[in-house]
Formats: sequence, structure tokens, C-alpha cells
Amino acid sequence: MKIIAKALAGLANKLRVIESVLSLAKDLDSPVEIVWVPDWQMVAQYREILEPSQLFSVVDHDKFRYCRSSFSLKKYKKPISALINRYYGIDVAFNEVDISRQVRPGKWDIRTLAEGKTTYIDTCHNFYPYHYKFSWMTPVPVIADKIGSFEEKIKQRNCIGLHIRRTDNVASVENSPDYLFENAIRD
Repeated sequence: MKIIAKALAGLANKLRVIESVLSLAKDLDSPVEIVWVPDWQMVAQYREILEPSQLFSVVDHDKFRYCRSSFSLKKYKKPISALINRYYGIDVAFNEVDISRQVRPGKWDIRTLAEGKTTYIDTCHNFYPYHYKFSWMTPVPVIADKIGSFEEKIKQRNCIGLHIRRTDNVASVENSPDYLFENAIRD
């Protein structure tokens, strides 16, 4: 038994998925493997931003990319999905639709469905109550130092935080370059 999760999307989404997986794994007493593959939404490798954790291992290649949901509504797809997943050693697989439409709203109990099975989860959503509250997360020294340099300003409330989305809205990126945000903040 093992839980393998491919955390999708940007940094915050990936971290929420990992927290959910770790919490589920704690309740199931299961080892965890995180698939972290840089892409257009998050270009950094895990090891470039976070220290290793004793709670899970990280792989930077997606050997499970052909795994399919175990819960297809089309009956002809279920045996094909089961064959593909079995090839990868997966007993039960959840995709983005399964997590967002069934698990998160509470229609399916993922703990019961995953218990005693090698489980693959492919999502960008949190889906399980948090146990660790991100205590497993330790930034690499260069990032920790950068965070530390802002610590006093944050404590004194002498700054603001700004998140400029750059990956998922092409028109916004083209028509609103970073310098416009920076100038507006300075003004």
C-alpha cells in the first residue's frame, strides 16, 4: 500500500495537495510519493524551493502520466483504465474530476476507497482535512533568507503583499505588464 500523488498547478495548489495527501496517509498509515514535474504553471523543481521531508519522497518524472480514473462513467473505459493502472501497480486512481466533483463535496470517502490500496491521486485541489498544517514545509536556505529579510517589515506592518498572476491569463499578461503593477503600488 502506498499513496502516489501528482500535485498540479501553481505552488499554492501543489502545497495544498501535498498537505491533503500527507494527512490522508497519516490516517491510513501509508507511505507517500509526490510526483512534482515542473511545467508552465510551476517551473521550479521541488528541491529548488523546499528541503526534503521525512514524511514523503519526491520524484521529478511522471511515470504515471497514463494512469486513468478508476471511476469512469463510461462502462467501456473501466476495464481499459484498470489494465493501464494495474501496469503501473495502481489499485485505485483519482483524477481532477473525481476529486472536485465527488471527494471534495463529500459524496465519496477517499479514506475508505484508498484503504489498503496503492492509490494514485492527480489533482490541484485540497481534498482531505489537514493534520500537519504545513509543518513539513521548510524552504531551502536562499528562500528562507529572503523570507527572513522581510520578517521585520511584516511584523511592523510596514509592507504589503502582492500576488500577480502570470501563467493563466494571456490577455492580462500582454496588457498588464509587471511594471504597471509596480508603478501603481509606488503611487
